[in-house]
Amino acid sequence: MKSDRQRRILELLRENERLDVSELSRLLGVSLPTVRRDLLDLSEQALIQRRYGSVSLPASHITEPPVHARAQQHTAEKEAIGRAAADLVADGEVVYLSGGTTTFQVARHL
Repeated sequence: MKSDRQRRILELLRENERLDVSELSRLLGVSLPTVRRDLLDLSEQALIQRRYGSVSLPASHITEPPVHARAQQHTAEKEAIGRAAADLVADGEVVYLSGGTTTFQVARHL
């Protein structure tokens, strides 16, 4: 289906900085004209940037790795920060924590 292909194109672009149109055609198992139509639709929605022979995500759509991936990075440092920050909070004090993998470690140690 068209929407499935377009969703897959966006997934592939999140994994790769830039892809050739011919490579997308091969990866998706569809013809070049089919890929070009999908890319035109995505471009009109400002979800991709088309270049001669290739395509990429616009800078505004490049995102951080998912939280589960970030949680596995720098774990020892985050654990140490979480422990040190929690030690600064006295019993009975109220704190506000925003979301994040480091602040999760703070919450664990409170």
